[in-house]
Amino acid sequence: MPTERTQALPQSVIALRALRRTLSAAAIIAAGLGALASADAILSGFGSSKLSIAAAQSTVLTGSMPADHANRGMQVRIEPSDGGLIASDVRVSKAFISSRMNWSALLTADPDAAGKHFTVIAGTPDKQPHELDIWRVDVLSDAAAVRAASSSLVMRLLGLDALNAALGAFICALSACVLYFTLIYFSAAWLAKRGFVRVYHTRMEGDDTMLYCIDPQSSLRELGTYPILSATGKLLGMAQVITRGTRYCVLQLTAAQARTGCLVALPMDNEADGL
Repeated sequence: MPTERTQALPQSVIALRALRRTLSAAAIIAAGLGALASADAILSGFGSSKLSIAAAQSTVLTGSMPADHANRGMQVRIEPSDGGLIASDVRVSKAFISSRMNWSALLTADPDAAGKHFTVIAGTPDKQPHELDIWRVDVLSDAAAVRAASSSLVMRLLGLDALNAALGAFICALSACVLYFTLIYFSAAWLAKRGFVRVYHTRMEGDDTMLYCIDPQSSLRELGTYPILSATGKLLGMAQVITRGTRYCVLQLTAAQARTGCLVALPMDNEADGL
């Protein structure tokens, strides 16, 4: 039967298909991991007023305040003040929002402060008590203890900040998507030179399948009939070009089904001309 015929696809075409699938899978996986890390950051108390730090280690405490408060001076107070935790390098900088200012302070725990608990109070001197930013800081024995005590699953399993992990995963997903669609855009001409046009969308219409192709080289003639191959080279049937545009065209595969990613095989003389 004609539909059982197969055509050996060039290794370069097979490699291109594998690369597209890899990028597609990478984008989906990265986006899923980013969503999970985002949920973990929210559930574990992103923006929480509780903080853990390892003894003999430092961490940066950050916050924001109205821009008109910046000239009043920023103060960071630690209670109890008998040592064990020190605030230094207090800085104020412009925020993305013009009406706000960002501030940061470096917190450093003494080597013998493990097991102690502190309250860090930050704000301008004229702020009312209920307007101050207040954190509870627990000093633990080492970084492993901080990781184990974290309410974030990402931190406990991977040792990564959940918000940073989410951002990194979404950047990876976006990069994979950009590469995927760039590959589709530029591979059309590359495939045409090797005797194929890729179908980027299919739609069933009764017993027939409508095939939508990107054909920037105008390799497919209007009303022309061409073999349709599956992604593995199996002959699915013959399709006729029913609509021809400058860059896109639509074919009708009669009494047969095809999936997105199948190929329209060009005549051998076209393939030879392109090589």
